[in-house]
Amino acid sequence: MVEDLETKLKIAKTQVQNVKGAISTLSEQVEKESQQLKQEQSDFQYTEAQFHQVFDESRKVSHALHVLEVKNKEGHEQQARLEEELEMSQEQQAQFKQKGSEYGSLLKTVEGNLGKVVEACSELEKKVATKKARIEQMESQIAQFNQQLKEQEKVFYQLETQAAQTQTQRDNILAELQERYALTIEEARKQVPQTEKSLEQAEKILRALRHEIESAGDINLTSIEEYSKYQTRYQFLNEQIDDLEVSKSELLGIIEQLDAESRKIFKEVFEKIRANFQKNFQILFVGGEADLQFTDTEDILEAGIEIIAKPPGKQMRSINLLSGGEKCLTAVALLFAIFEVKSAPFCILDEIDAPLDDSNVERFVNVVKEFVDRCQFIIITHNKRTMAIADRLFGVSMEEKGVSKLLSIEFNQAENPEPEIVSV
Repeated sequence: MVEDLETKLKIAKTQVQNVKGAISTLSEQVEKESQQLKQEQSDFQYTEAQFHQVFDESRKVSHALHVLEVKNKEGHEQQARLEEELEMSQEQQAQFKQKGSEYGSLLKTVEGNLGKVVEACSELEKKVATKKARIEQMESQIAQFNQQLKEQEKVFYQLETQAAQTQTQRDNILAELQERYALTIEEARKQVPQTEKSLEQAEKILRALRHEIESAGDINLTSIEEYSKYQTRYQFLNEQIDDLEVSKSELLGIIEQLDAESRKIFKEVFEKIRANFQKNFQILFVGGEADLQFTDTEDILEAGIEIIAKPPGKQMRSINLLSGGEKCLTAVALLFAIFEVKSAPFCILDEIDAPLDDSNVERFVNVVKEFVDRCQFIIITHNKRTMAIADRLFGVSMEEKGVSKLLSIEFNQAENPEPEIVSV
């Protein structure tokens, strides 16, 4: 509104100057033509024709002068009205600034508390992320250890099998020695040097023993040592798995605790916003009911939020079923409900008052006034009532075709602010 008034004021001043110049030019033209009539009186017919022509032009000039004088008068009247409206806007601005100081201390307290809450939430989120990464790393290590353990168990089983086969072969040889010769290994070793059998018999026995040895297959003489080594490795891996399981359990407990604290903080903030939303809705609609509800009550951190509204005289319904103006006021109520819990340094509103009628615009403006000291608002609007609460207005003027100029007015600088061109 103020931008339009500034533009009209500037145009009116320009018109006044143009009228004055036109009056001076026309006066000179009339005087010149009168002198020409006196000089040409010798030719009556020619002079008479010129006289009628000049007379007609004089009448047109007189009419034009009258029109310009009327426009000049209207321009002065319009300028007076614009100056009066600007003065009223300055008075309103002074009242708004006076109210702002009353909320300063309260705003600082709220911002301090909100800062602590936000910082605590941020720390909790960082801890949760760190613990989750640690758990994933440990789970990966556990998987690797399990794979190694399976491989070691496989090798251990193979060694046990080889050891059992070797022991079986040894027992078979001892049993055959006992069965055929009724001797133990120690007795057989003692009797070998004392035997009186012939060489042929000895070779026969030797061949038989070699055959038995060959039939027993290859014997892994290091299997016992390898078994002991793998058994030690197996015990070590089991201890590592136990330690990792304990660490995993501890980390899961910490994550559960952090998750519970996050849910508690989120629930508290949500309830505050919900209460503020219900209050703001009743202020903007002069009655009615509104509520915020979770779409999934089992897990509030993953659930969506549904906006339910009941304007005066209507049933409770989802925001998607409201009219354009009702949606706008409901969104404003929710926006400022969030600002009451955690304000932002600035807020941009793009023609948010476009679907509102005069009474709703008035209520919207009153709500904005309550927050001007805790948040800087940048509002794009064509509504004069919304413009009236601004500290500074910006607009575009096109005095010449194809040439645009950015103008601004700051209300708190002077009693009668003059529009100025803003360099861009």
